[in-house]
Amino acid sequence: MNRHSRRTSHHEAGFSIIELLVSIVIAGIAFGALVPVFVQAAKTGSNDKSRVVALNMAQQAVEGCRRLTFEQVVSSTWTQDEETATGVKPFTVVRTVVDQAASPSDARIVSKLLTVTVSWAKPSPGGSAVLKTALYRQFAGPQIVDFTVAPWDAENEWISDGNSRQTIARG
Repeated sequence: MNRHSRRTSHHEAGFSIIELLVSIVIAGIAFGALVPVFVQAAKTGSNDKSRVVALNMAQQAVEGCRRLTFEQVVSSTWTQDEETATGVKPFTVVRTVVDQAASPSDARIVSKLLTVTVSWAKPSPGGSAVLKTALYRQFAGPQIVDFTVAPWDAENEWISDGNSRQTIARG
């Protein structure tokens, strides 16, 4: 019996070197398969952060157009550096404006279709964000409006000599 108990304790003492090597190889294969998943997740996260910065820039460009007069809203292109999660990156902003007539028979321009596209090249493969809106003349930025003010006289009649004028800025 004493001999039998020695064998049992001898086999249960720990892992053999072969078992340890097999465990390391299996763990290495499992971790090696997971590395590309983590690399792809990091690239996707970086691209998503660039997209958020680009959308914020596009929103700022649209809001900037709302502060302009209707006639000042025109197509333009510029490059702007912005801070992202991986450092400062150049973004290209393209503002495209298409005049919209009141109707096919009325050629007055009453609105503008505004498209802002913000694109970037790094991190590769880059990307773009597009924001579209309509800008109506009546809701455009500051406008100078002239009108004549004619006050009442003592008999509740309009004084209309045309000498009183007032200019106000709307917006």
